[in-house]
Amino acid sequence: MNYINTTILTLHSEADIRADNPNTSFGNPFVAPQAYALVFPSPQPAHNPVIQRVQAAPPAQTAKGHYEQQWIVSSMFATQAEEEAAIAADVQSKRVAAVMQIDVDTDALYGAVLGNRTEEYTSAANDAQAYKSAGYTGTVPPGVQSWATAKSWTATKAADDILATAAAWVGAQNAIRAARLLRKEQVRATTNTKGVADALAAWAGFLTYIKKMLGVVA
Repeated sequence: MNYINTTILTLHSEADIRADNPNTSFGNPFVAPQAYALVFPSPQPAHNPVIQRVQAAPPAQTAKGHYEQQWIVSSMFATQAEEEAAIAADVQSKRVAAVMQIDVDTDALYGAVLGNRTEEYTSAANDAQAYKSAGYTGTVPPGVQSWATAKSWTATKAADDILATAAAWVGAQNAIRAARLLRKEQVRATTNTKGVADALAAWAGFLTYIKKMLGVVA
């Protein structure tokens, strides 16, 4: 906590006051001498950190009768053109980062669903389709037989399950691609950071939905 010397209007900490008064015994809790008043904190004012700085100003006595911390907001640039250039650069930086994040999220989602087993799943789906196309007769392909054995199912049920799972994943891939491309283009088209934030929020909502649908643990 800070205190203000109400006579000369200087700021002091508790340690400062104790050091300036070595022969004074202060109680617990600390009570400042009569010449000092407690400075109540106040939140920094709203500002744009890209182009503005906030600096502490001398405390002021309020209508409530106590002193409060004051703040000064000032521009970091000399001209409006410089401010506009800084804002544009910030928006561009956030656009680039957002586009990269969407792609990173997509890759992570694919990894969570498929791992390094894409070829295995594709082979199993091909086996299941071939078995179905043969009318579920003849030699059971290994990709189908392994699933039937693991689940204690018939080959027909295993093949149908593999194909249903593959179809569901294709549908999910189409939804992921559509959302990824849409949100990336929204990010690229926006001219302000709110537009970037809105696109990322929509993307995050979609990710939550699709992960739940796919049974992916967040």
